[in-house]
Amino acid sequence: MKTLKKPNKGDYSDFYSTYLKLVKGDNYRTLILDQIDLVVNLFEERGYKWAETAYA
Repeated sequence: MKTLKKPNKGDYSDFYSTYLKLVKGDNYRTLILDQIDLVVNLFEERGYKWAETAYA
């Protein structure tokens, strides 16, 4: 099984360091797979109208 490696400082903008500090552990693949159902449900609940709404 392949794992996603935690990026090293300098591989990303300082902006993202805030978010990366919130992620515990190094096995990002497991974290993503554990949350995928939540993300799918979020988009299914919102429907197509939400996807077509401009926010900018």
